[in-house]
Amino acid sequence: MKILITIIDRKMCPRVLKMFEELKVNFNTILHGKGSANSELLQYFGLAETEKSVIFSIVSKKDAPEILENIFELFEFSRRGTGVAFTIPIKSIGKKTLSLLRGEKMEEKNE
Repeated sequence: MKILITIIDRKMCPRVLKMFEELKVNFNTILHGKGSANSELLQYFGLAETEKSVIFSIVSKKDAPEILENIFELFEFSRRGTGVAFTIPIKSIGKKTLSLLRGEKMEEKNE
């Protein structure tokens, strides 16, 4: 398992989430932020918008390269200032947490 972190202009968030849905990336947490850099610095780095969305997603290790490739291709991340996406490996995860992240329904124990 990996955590996929995608940082994009906020207005692109619905399109990215639609693509994630099509790729069956089912667990996403979205944080909205606003950059604090001055406009000269933003212009230098080619970042027009300061309002960003940071999307944290859980993806399988085997699916991560394909998902990243789709993000970079569809949203032209090779162009300066369009967004950033990368993965971080998850070293260990409990069985119950994994089931929850996969969207599996948990059985309740009757005691």
